[in-house]
Amino acid sequence: MLDLLLTLWFVSPFPVPQKAPPVLTESLVRVATALDLSTPAEDWGKAPFASDFGWTRMMLGRMGDAPPSHDALRFPPASECDHALNANYAYRTHVEARQAFMAGEWFAHETVLAECCRLAEIWSTARQAQSPTSIAARREGLKRLRELIGETDFYAGRLPAPVPLRHFLQID
Repeated sequence: MLDLLLTLWFVSPFPVPQKAPPVLTESLVRVATALDLSTPAEDWGKAPFASDFGWTRMMLGRMGDAPPSHDALRFPPASECDHALNANYAYRTHVEARQAFMAGEWFAHETVLAECCRLAEIWSTARQAQSPTSIAARREGLKRLRELIGETDFYAGRLPAPVPLRHFLQID
């Protein structure tokens, strides 16, 4: 019952006290966990109650249209994202070196580099979506990833290759 009253308090104009009994903090942790905003392991109770309450209220507004944190299971783990980002960086470095020596193809290389940057942003965001420490960071990453790759690919769990494969040299 206390959890329900606390949830209603989020949308009410009533003031929030700086200090509150521990039972209210425990209820706030349960509500934030149920709303997929935080976990009990995160820093609860160290700040004044009003700060924790304000943070929860703010995150509730910010995460309104963010995917649930368990959607991160659709995508590769953080270690695989790191490998993809390393491959992207190595390829981007290679293209930059070629660009320096092949002045006639400078604009073509710029196109490839722009695509590399776009792919790096996607994989970096996928990495953020695997955040082990913060549900809020994970959900923000998932929200951004959905914007970057589109809803169809997001809900299918499809990420593009970490490097622009269509620009690789064709070997006959």
